[in-house]
Amino acid sequence: MSLHGKRKEIYKYEAPWTVYAMNWSVRPDKRFRLALGSFVEEYNNKVGETETRLECLLNNNKNSDFCAPLTSFDWNEVDPYLLGTSSIDTTCTIWGLETGQVLGRVNLVSGHVKTQLIAHDKEVYDIAFSRAGGGRDMFASVGADGSVRMFDLRHLEHSTIIYEDPQHHPLLRLCWNKQDPNYLATMAMDGMEVVILDVRVPCTPVA
Repeated sequence: MSLHGKRKEIYKYEAPWTVYAMNWSVRPDKRFRLALGSFVEEYNNKVGETETRLECLLNNNKNSDFCAPLTSFDWNEVDPYLLGTSSIDTTCTIWGLETGQVLGRVNLVSGHVKTQLIAHDKEVYDIAFSRAGGGRDMFASVGADGSVRMFDLRHLEHSTIIYEDPQHHPLLRLCWNKQDPNYLATMAMDGMEVVILDVRVPCTPVA
């Protein structure tokens, strides 16, 4: 095979307006589809649905009128029937969704708790599934105790502390690197910087 058989292809698209946002498709069969958004102040410059409906209400505390507020949730990209939520009651809950038989034109959707665990010592502020290990079983969370913790649905008897804020400031958000699941980013409450972490080297920020 010739060394010149492969070459980089560069495509250029010039939008007729200032580009405001962009994002890659998460569909495996559309990996190179890129969507662009503008900030043109026009009435038709919007995306919307003509109707919405409640398909499923997930509630694992049906015996009480009080339900601890949720702080975040994340869909599993590999298994769309898995959903994770975090709450101020120190827990993370993994839900399993089920689609039943078609009734008219509506698929009946129901959900159940696959597992609920005490994830942190204080409120949990964010949860995100990782693409590591097949992309289905591993997730991480951050919370008011200032730590980043990683869990594996196959081994929930223990977790791994990836990072602890030196001043124990609450950590608000985390985000996995979509290209390399070994890296994730997090940020602290009222912070002005983002901490980059490598899960292979716990407790030592990369940047």
